[in-house]
Order: sequence, then C-alpha cells, then structure tokens
Amino acid sequence: MTKALKELIIVFLVGAGTLTLLWGFLYQKNTSIVPGQVTTVSQIMWSAVGAGAGLIVVGALLGFFLKPAK
Repeated sequence: MTKALKELIIVFLVGAGTLTLLWGFLYQKNTSIVPGQVTTVSQIMWSAVGAGAGLIVVGALLGFFLKPAK
C-alpha cells in the first residue's frame, strides 16, 4: 500500500467521522403533531455521535500504526 493511499484512507475516515459527529449533535427533529406544520427541535442523535467518534478513533489508530508519510 502506498503512503498516499494510506493518508487518503485516514483523511477519509477522520473526515467522515467529523461530519457524522456534527450531524449527530446538530440533528433537527420535527415534533409537530399537526400535518403540514413544522416545529423543529434540536435533539442529539447519540448513535450518530458514537459512530462519528468511532470513525475518528479508527482513523487516529490507523495513522499511528500505518505511519503515513511526513
């Protein structure tokens, strides 16, 4: 595996983890019971937060073990 490919995989994992983490923290849910009326409320989606944090950790571990180019 080339160094560039290793770096690309790590950057992809950390980037996807960051976006998933933000999505989980900034999730908006429609709480209106009236059809057609939109009442959004912020609600943390803990499954997405956990998945994002996991992707970031996996990217960091790969970066540590694969030793990408400096």
